[in-house]
Amino acid sequence: MSDLMHFPQPWWCLWPFCQYMSLANKAINFGINEFKLFIATAISRFQNHPYLSLLYFAVLGYAFFKTRQQRLHASAEAAAKKQADKKWFERVWHSPRWIVLAGLCELFIHKVLPFGFWGDAQGRSLQDWPNKEYLRKLLRMGIIPLYIQDGGLDTKQDQGEYVQSKKRACFAFLVPMGYGYTTPDTVEPERRPFVEFIRRLRDNRGYRVAISMENHAGENCSSPAPDPSQPLEVGARHWFELLLPFLPDSVLQRARGTKADRLDQLATRTYPGLIDYPNRQSPIVRVEGSLYKQQQALDFWVYTIAQEVGLEEIWDGEEMRARTVRWCRNLDLHVPKSVRPKPRVQRA
Repeated sequence: MSDLMHFPQPWWCLWPFCQYMSLANKAINFGINEFKLFIATAISRFQNHPYLSLLYFAVLGYAFFKTRQQRLHASAEAAAKKQADKKWFERVWHSPRWIVLAGLCELFIHKVLPFGFWGDAQGRSLQDWPNKEYLRKLLRMGIIPLYIQDGGLDTKQDQGEYVQSKKRACFAFLVPMGYGYTTPDTVEPERRPFVEFIRRLRDNRGYRVAISMENHAGENCSSPAPDPSQPLEVGARHWFELLLPFLPDSVLQRARGTKADRLDQLATRTYPGLIDYPNRQSPIVRVEGSLYKQQQALDFWVYTIAQEVGLEEIWDGEEMRARTVRWCRNLDLHVPKSVRPKPRVQRA
């Protein structure tokens, strides 16, 4: 009986494993120096269990090797996907037809296409805009929205932090057919409504407007011009939301004032060739509210001015959708059924 009492019990074999786990936790918490100490201590502790210690280190080495292989594989897959997305982007957005480009913009704004030629913040502003009706109407008129935000107070979460701010309404858009608006007498008849549209925006008395063309602004502004000392957004950021009311305000979006808006500041550098800003000299119009208050109708106001000068929707919605879907299918891209054109019913 006494011999049985001194015989090693099965759970006694777990003692080296418990020691190993304890030392491993210390290595994680205290860094590489403690990890070296862990190796030396583990070797001394496992002298009486050579085969078991060899097994433990073999498992540890295998786990480290597999983890590293998985990370390398995931990194290679991400790089390959990024390269494939870049090629896909260049093929899709470089359509030679305006009607297809407008259709692609509409699909992006409605979150059908995964990404477009806009910058991240600019693209999100269009996709998150609550009422996209007038953005869609402006697109079909040949006016391309670039960025939009509402004014007033707002609390949101951004990249893990809470943001409490007040903003001025702002709407920036591209008018590809409005180049040459400073010399309206030399403009072709079919482009005169676009030129008059830009001039009417500049001469308004309600909002502050800056028009950028040929990489400069200044004289191409409303009166009064956008105030360079009044930021577009001021507020506070913190990871703890309850502290936001007690924090001092800082500038979150600087004022553009009369500075020129450049397309490569609002979009990626691989924007479509049809709107190649330096070559086409297409005007970028920025409309700003003067007060930090809610003004959700900024896009509607721009649309109203467009109607007053005689601008109409150039493309029919069904035709634009049909051509865009055909363009995507020719590039072997899947198009959701919800955006495909409705089949025409032939009357008897």
